[in-house]
Amino acid sequence: MNKLPVKGYYKESNFLSPEKVNFLKEKITEIVAKKNNIVALFRELDADGEGTLDLKEFRHGLRAIGLTDVPKELSQMLFIELAAE
Repeated sequence: MNKLPVKGYYKESNFLSPEKVNFLKEKITEIVAKKNNIVALFRELDADGEGTLDLKEFRHGLRAIGLTDVPKELSQMLFIELAAE
């Protein structure tokens, strides 16, 4: 039986097996690692250090990850779509 913190004390939990807890820990670790990789990639692509990516930096990033045949118009549309999010 695992214990979950509840307002300063631990409450017994019957619904989280040790396997489930380990699975969740692994998934959280993966998510954090991916986030760190994304942040590192962004910083690498942000050539001018302004904290934003312009179209030129974005296209450079596409080429850096092996997407060398993306037409300029398609990369522009993708850039605009992603920037809107």
